[in-house]
Amino acid sequence: MGFAGNILISNNFSTHFDSLLEKLGDTDTHVRLFGSLITRALLCCLSGRNQTDAAYKVLQALNLAQVDGQGTDLDDLTSVNLFQFGFLVSDLHA
Repeated sequence: MGFAGNILISNNFSTHFDSLLEKLGDTDTHVRLFGSLITRALLCCLSGRNQTDAAYKVLQALNLAQVDGQGTDLDDLTSVNLFQFGFLVSDLHA
């Protein structure tokens, strides 16, 4: 089942998901990568409104939630954040 499955069926989904989101901004590259892998797997397991809500929280964690010019300055975005975002959403289907 893996880490994503354990978070998905947990009675404390919100707590575990918030902890996972913190990993996306960790200073340790290995922690960020492992967190990204788990987050991607988790997003692929979700669907509908749950997937949308979780994906939005991921965008917030990566500081990409308001890239439309109303919040985040595009110059402030790092290539790491953009790479993580592309990796996380590459297999999501509407």
